[in-house]
Amino acid sequence: MIEGYEQWRDDSLCEAWERGRVAGVVKAWAHTAKCEAKGKVEGLASALLLVLEVRGFTLSPSEVETVRGCSDVDTLAAWLRRAVTVEKAADVFL
Repeated sequence: MIEGYEQWRDDSLCEAWERGRVAGVVKAWAHTAKCEAKGKVEGLASALLLVLEVRGFTLSPSEVETVRGCSDVDTLAAWLRRAVTVEKAADVFL
């Protein structure tokens, strides 16, 4: 066996393991952030539909699809704010 090979091998394995562990943590963090964003979108969409329902508005299937198909948190939040005061449901999406 070459002198120092075992130490080099052990160090290399540890380094490779650590790189893999860090990559796994980064991947998990990215997945968590993506899930949190998706949860915010779904929560805002559900809240918007609920507010409109409670206010007595009936949405067309295309309006429901517009809400469910939106993935932008800022847009959904703006719609939700409008939903509290509009005279008709269509005004939410202006």
